[in-house]
Amino acid sequence: MELGELPGISRQPRKRRFDVDVGSQLPHAALRVYVMGQRGVDREPATEADINAMAAIAKRAMEAGAIGFGTSRTLNHRSSDGSPIATLTAGEDELTGIALGMAAAGKGVLQVVSDFNDRPRSSQCCGGSWPSRAVRCRSRYCRVRAAPRNGASCSSS
Repeated sequence: MELGELPGISRQPRKRRFDVDVGSQLPHAALRVYVMGQRGVDREPATEADINAMAAIAKRAMEAGAIGFGTSRTLNHRSSDGSPIATLTAGEDELTGIALGMAAAGKGVLQVVSDFNDRPRSSQCCGGSWPSRAVRCRSRYCRVRAAPRNGASCSSS
């Protein structure tokens, strides 16, 4: 099944009974590579056309029942060959474009794992960093898990 067929995936859990809640998120790395191919794997900047395509898929995913979108900006997350994952250096324009797609659907949670300076700085989601700008302007909720360089951890919702 292709990533673009998410509506088919979202109907599958409805056919079964579960003892726990089940939800799906749109994963940034899969989305980026699906849209950009090898350029995404190589962490090249997304073009405007790439961003528009990712935003459209994000909108469809939220409409199909995805609970949100997750991205990673940590050196701890690696591909199967040990190289940094495709989302590590994604630009703010790409991430904001995806948040706009979610906003167009009127729902979705933005989840970020990061060990860079875009981690939370206040009780509001992510202080003045790109996730908070995306959330304030475009999405409803944000969950950030930050791994600061000193080894401590913090999170904000």
